[in-house]
Amino acid sequence: MLLPGKGAHFDATEASISWLWEVIGEIGDVFQSEFVVSAMNRDNVTADELIDEGKQAVLLRALRAKSEGWEVLKDNFGTKVYKSHPWGEGEIRVGLVLTSRGALKIDVREWYSKDV
Repeated sequence: MLLPGKGAHFDATEASISWLWEVIGEIGDVFQSEFVVSAMNRDNVTADELIDEGKQAVLLRALRAKSEGWEVLKDNFGTKVYKSHPWGEGEIRVGLVLTSRGALKIDVREWYSKDV
């Protein structure tokens, strides 16, 4: 079982930067996806206004539908759609998080084994 770290502090290598760039790009692309644009057009709002109106879940659903390798985790903090990359004895996760208070966050952190 992996536990969350306080934040991502990992070596900046060509591979890690390339992966991070790719994943953040997938999150950025979801704002232009047909699913989100359709919701924005239907409500005549921008993506930020869609978020402000409490419709952040549209972005999470679009991310899962648009890109492969994204997983969902629900806990007391909210709903996380994340992609992971093996790192040491654990992994690095980049996620789009809808908090239980309704805020939409980007989370980048290392997850590690409590046995290490």
